[in-house]
Amino acid sequence: MTTTRRIERQSLPWWWWGIGYGIWATFVIAVLIVIPPGAAAVVAVVTGILLCLGLAWWGRTTIAVGDTGVQVGRSTLEWPYVGEIRALDAAQAKRRLGPEAKATAWLAVRPWLTEAVEIEVRDPADPHPYWLVGCRDSIKVAKALVETRTAVVGSADDVSGG
Repeated sequence: MTTTRRIERQSLPWWWWGIGYGIWATFVIAVLIVIPPGAAAVVAVVTGILLCLGLAWWGRTTIAVGDTGVQVGRSTLEWPYVGEIRALDAAQAKRRLGPEAKATAWLAVRPWLTEAVEIEVRDPADPHPYWLVGCRDSIKVAKALVETRTAVVGSADDVSGG
């Protein structure tokens, strides 16, 4: 039996919903000017539902750990291939996404998440040198990853803070 423990579940901040619906309201007003009110109401309802579903889908990422490895969204990195785990603060994460980035890195970042965890990939067949995972509390996520890996495979690697 495999056990999975969710470390962090991410969602959009409330103000992204406000921005999305502000843009939606502007669109609805523009549509009302061009087409009859009945058709505009249908367009408003349909686009409002699509916007809600789109924002909910885009903002839903879960970081979880289990017996087999670390899972981010639908992707899994098995424990034998997990190398060094580094907690990155906002400045370090920004550098890793900018001038210090590798083009082949696997990214799971969102613009509203300032911190990140870097997970080295030790699989020679994998084209990604590391995973960069955006999170709210990088130290908490990195410690949970290290603790779970230690419990499952007995690795003594520690969390590196940068």
